Amino acid sequence: MNKKKYKRSVHFHFLANEDEATLIRERMAATGIVSFGAFARKMLIDGYHITIDLSDVLCCKGCFDKHLLTT
Repeated sequence: MNKKKYKRSVHFHFLANEDEATLIRERMAATGIVSFGAFARKMLIDGYHITIDLSDVLCCKGCFDKHLLTT
């Protein structure tokens, strides 16, 4: 049998109650990180996450694209 070798060989495991799990899922959604492993590593190593609101930029990009199409 051919075993897959991972870059990270140490496994962490923890339990959470429903409220904690909900909070974790909400924070993951707010950051846009879908991988729990990536989110947990970032939070445990750095102690913070960054959320960037680009809605204004995306809105302006849409207006700019429409302007280019009409000229």
